[in-house]
Formats: sequence, C-alpha cells, structure tokens
Amino acid sequence: MGNLIHLTYLRIRTTNIRKLPKSIGKLCNLLTLDYWDVSVDTEIHVPNVLWKLEKLRHLYLPNSSMIKDLKLHTLKDLITLWGVGGGQWMPGEMDRLRPTLSKLYIHSISTEDQLKAVLSCPSMEENGSLYALALDWYGFEFKNLDALLTKQTLIKLRLMGKAPDRLPAKG
Repeated sequence: MGNLIHLTYLRIRTTNIRKLPKSIGKLCNLLTLDYWDVSVDTEIHVPNVLWKLEKLRHLYLPNSSMIKDLKLHTLKDLITLWGVGGGQWMPGEMDRLRPTLSKLYIHSISTEDQLKAVLSCPSMEENGSLYALALDWYGFEFKNLDALLTKQTLIKLRLMGKAPDRLPAKG
C-alpha cells in the first residue's frame, strides 16, 4: 500500500480488514483516511504512523481501534477526527490540535483528565470551528461540562457517560 504515494482518498469501509499495514504512513498525499465501518468484533490494529500523514484532513477510525501513543500534532490541516479511542495520549496531544477541527468523536475515555483535555483543546474555544462533538466516557462521573456552554458553533452533540442531572445554567 505504501507505493500509492499519490493517493489522496482511502476508504476501507464495511470490510473485515482488522489490521492496516505500517506502510500506510508512506501515503504522504493522503487527505482522507476513512476506516470507519469495519465489520469485525475483535480489536482493530492501526499502526502508530498516522502522524506521518501531515496533509491528512479527515481521519475516521473504527470504534474498536486503539492506538497507545497516538500523535496528532503534526496533522496541521486536520478537520475531522472521528472514532479515535481515548488514552494516555490525550493530555499531551489534544491541546496541540489546531482550532480548525470541525468534527470530533472520541470513545473509551477512561479518566477525568482525558475528558478535560478534550474540553480544553483549541477546537473547544469560542472561535474554534467545531460543530459536531461526540464523547463516550466510562468509570467516572464528570460534572464540569461548562466548556460546552460557550461552544455556540455546535450543531451536533452526543455525550455518553455519567454526568450530572443538569448542565449548569449559563449566567
């Protein structure tokens, strides 16, 4: 796959492909990697080479994929980050994302620090362009969702996790 260096769009959907080759990191002109709807019940392996795809604008990953030390700060043109799994990478990488992110979905967020990293990333600022946000967390109750109150550009919002009964009133 690494020989397809002029490829700009790669869609691998509705397949049973459970492992992407490491050579995907050689696709230097790739703008969209759509690996979202994978038809397997086991863990998906995505090599930790996505940071090499510096022109990448849209990244869709399957829910069952986990990348331990995900690096995103090199992806300066990233607009869509959809389906990435939460992890220890979040506090160091989320604040380095550009405010150009417009669609964000992170699943399997397992600590309050990881969720705070999302809610304080540049795309969550008032002047950011985020319009679709989906977050799934487990194992803790997160009470401080105030960052969502200032996000007037949000059109789509999905929160899955234990939260307070009410969001605080905007004052």
